[in-house]
Amino acid sequence: MKCRYFSVWSIIDDPQGFLWVGTLSGLNRLQVATGDVRHFYSSTRQSTQS
Repeated sequence: MKCRYFSVWSIIDDPQGFLWVGTLSGLNRLQVATGDVRHFYSSTRQSTQS
């Protein structure tokens, strides 16, 4: 997983197969089965998908 920032505050997995990584800049969601990562930022910025 390629995280946008190195300050990881929390890591949680959920029943749907996502790994959620909380960072100083926002939230990163990894879909474990496919390796897809989506980045969520504060309400002033939009999310991106990689």
